[in-house]
Amino acid sequence: MRRVVNAILTVNGGYLLQLRDDIPSLTDAGKWGTFGGQIKDGEDPVAAFTREVFEETNLLVESPRLLGTITVSGSRMLSSDVEFYIFHADVSEQMNLFRCNEGQCGGIFLADSLPVPLMSKYTRDFLYLHEYEKIRKTHTVVMCHGVFDVLHAGHLMHFDAAKQHGDFLIVSIVADRFVNKGPGRPIFPEEQRERILSALRVVD
Repeated sequence: MRRVVNAILTVNGGYLLQLRDDIPSLTDAGKWGTFGGQIKDGEDPVAAFTREVFEETNLLVESPRLLGTITVSGSRMLSSDVEFYIFHADVSEQMNLFRCNEGQCGGIFLADSLPVPLMSKYTRDFLYLHEYEKIRKTHTVVMCHGVFDVLHAGHLMHFDAAKQHGDFLIVSIVADRFVNKGPGRPIFPEEQRERILSALRVVD
């Protein structure tokens, strides 16, 4: 199993992201993503975070906060199982030293103006995890989960009812490879289902 550090860097409340080089052989080529990379043999996750962030941004962060770890099984996007160590660090005071040493450029985005269609799926998930951590300290969070393949009025009523039980509604979807609704399903792939659900006002 590969072990990878994922660096969520914030600047004055916004997210510092990297526009990856548009080279087909790269993972998430031409998309906005977080910083980080593979943990080397004999290296602990914090040391890997510090090294990767410095190599990619010229910023020195020695005490990041671990948000958690997520293990992702091999999929269409990942050729093998990967354990992600997700760290957060605020680098606002160092931005005068920032230099994008990898990728095309860097950019700072507020949570409500993230370039979602141009971000990798895992970057979106990790940033949503960070946003959720902030929100749950001050809000009641409700979650709905399902395939949501062919959206209909019953789904909308379900979301409306769920939202009445809290301040913030999160909707998660079943990945394509786990959908078991018969041949030809899902009709819409997970990326399209996610975009449709994200466009609903009731869904936060």
